Amino acid sequence: MNQRNSMNKTQSSQLGASLLGSIFYLFIFVLVIGLVVKVSPSVIEYFSIQQTVKKLSSTPTVERARAGFDQAARVDSITSISGRDLDILNEGASLDIRFAYRKEIKLVGPVSLVIDYAGGSK
Repeated sequence: MNQRNSMNKTQSSQLGASLLGSIFYLFIFVLVIGLVVKVSPSVIEYFSIQQTVKKLSSTPTVERARAGFDQAARVDSITSISGRDLDILNEGASLDIRFAYRKEIKLVGPVSLVIDYAGGSK
């Protein structure tokens, strides 16, 4: 009977998470949330650029597409690229517009995250 009580006591003391384990998981959670907060504006900007490029692919001329992109960039607060950074090929009835750029996001001290974005209208 004595052995059974000590076995139950050992099992019950091992249930749940320790304080150190909880702090570790909380620390990892805060790091992930911090990273998402830092990266999300860049990702939102990328999708805004992608959407603008797709809309402009039906523009009749290369000059109008560049001007249209610059106008949309002012409205949507796109700062990473401009109309002159777009690679535009005329394909008859539509334009094939492509872009690529690199975004560096400062995290902590000398640590940065570099993301290479690329996309196009097709």
